[in-house]
This record gives sequence, C-alpha cells and structure tokens, in this order.
Amino acid sequence: MTYRELKNEVSSIIDGQINLLIIGLWINRVIEDIASRAVFDFNLAEATIDLVAGTEVANLPSDFDKEVIMTYGTGTDTIVLDYEPYYLFAQRDRTVASTNTPVRYTTRGKSGTAGTMEALFNPIPNAAAGTADATLVYVKQTLALSADADEPELPDNKHHLIILGTLVRCYQYLGKQTEYAAMKNEFEQGLLTLITSESNRGKFISGPRP
Repeated sequence: MTYRELKNEVSSIIDGQINLLIIGLWINRVIEDIASRAVFDFNLAEATIDLVAGTEVANLPSDFDKEVIMTYGTGTDTIVLDYEPYYLFAQRDRTVASTNTPVRYTTRGKSGTAGTMEALFNPIPNAAAGTADATLVYVKQTLALSADADEPELPDNKHHLIILGTLVRCYQYLGKQTEYAAMKNEFEQGLLTLITSESNRGKFISGPRP
C-alpha cells in the first residue's frame, strides 16, 4: 500500500475524525516502532568498507543505522571484528601497527556532517592490510514516508500491521477505550507473528548493539 492508501484506509475506518496530516505522522511512528522490535531480513543491507593503509577512519553507508556484524579479509582469512562503544575504543592504544590487521572497530557520527556515520579501526590498517576490505552487515535507517506514492519497506502482506498500529493511536486519542484495547491486542499479536516469520534467522553470528 502507498502512503496515501494507508492514510485513507485509516481515515475511512475512523470516519474521518482525525486530520490526515496527524494520521500520516502516526503512520511513520508506527513504522519506526515496528522496525525497532527486531532485526528483520527486509531491513538488512551489506556494504564493502574501503580501508586505506595508515588511515583509521572509513565512511559508513548513508543509510546506516546499526551494525550487525563487521568482517575483515576474504576466504579462509576472514575474521570477525569486535565492536566496542566509542568511549571504550578511544581509551586503547590506536597507533599504527606495522604487522597487525584490525581486530576491533567502533562507530561514531562524522564530524561536521550531520546525519552521517563513520567507522574507526584498531589497529590502524597498515600497508599490507590496506589492500583488503571490511564487509559490514547493518540495519538500514527507517525512512519516513512523505510522498503519496511512497511505500513502506515492510512486506506487502504485513502492511495491515501499520494500519492496526495507527488505529491504536487514533482510538486512544479519541478516548475510545474499548476499541483501543481490542486494537492494541490485535496489533501486538500481529507484531509477534511478524517477528517470528520475518526476523533474521541467525544468518549473522552477532546481533546489533543495544
């Protein structure tokens, strides 16, 4: 369903008692809520991170939200890099190593560029290691719907969950407690089914950090 179709469907169910702009806002909040509940296959992406010899920092994809797993090297030489929060990572010796390859990494906001992220590696890749790439599996940012023709990344057969979640907010706003309670229960049950059927099945050995 498109953004317009979602808004109109909700509006028709509540007989137009709430402005479409408010309904649209709640639709986007429900989509964010659903995306935050689990690591879903449809919201995962993979990217190659180019490492440069002697350079600690590398740019992350523009749609990066959370890391799932970062690996370094290729074939049988592939290793999984340990993730560390920046406040711990920053306390380590981060000088250039002549023989070691990266064993850990962190992420942080890119200075001077709003909304972008970068990765830092330790030890800093050396000349020999600099020819290899890191591979990042990550959770994509949840993009807000804005144009009428925009569609959620949620599978088509699960779009009804967005309607249910939005109706929960509508009935709460309208003070219809019976409808609110019934819709909330239906939404949570549907969300549980979604998590069971669509969440990542251990394809990657690590989950995203909290």
